[in-house]
Amino acid sequence: EYYFDHVMRMVQPDYIPTDDDILMTRNRTSGIILTEFDYGSVHWSVVDVGGQRNERRKWISCFDNVKAVLFVVNLSAYRKVLFEDRTENSLVESLNVFQQTFNNPTFVTTPI
Repeated sequence: EYYFDHVMRMVQPDYIPTDDDILMTRNRTSGIILTEFDYGSVHWSVVDVGGQRNERRKWISCFDNVKAVLFVVNLSAYRKVLFEDRTENSLVESLNVFQQTFNNPTFVTTPI
């Protein structure tokens, strides 16, 4: 909807994306994506496990020696439904997944 509302601006030859244009962009992740980088003297490995229901069964293989879990939720999901289930609110689903993750025995000693 956002892009349809702004299409005339975006098709201009001198178009430069606004902060909102960038923030409204979403790439649905599929599979497991590993990004590694160094920040100061610390080496980071960040694993994006994808949020779709069919991707979740792959998650557990990513959690060996995890030091922390950063759970990211799309705050605009309060008015959206799932890609896989058009009857389920996305934010409610995210809260359920957070609770399942938080209560998983794998993370009993892991900061979330």
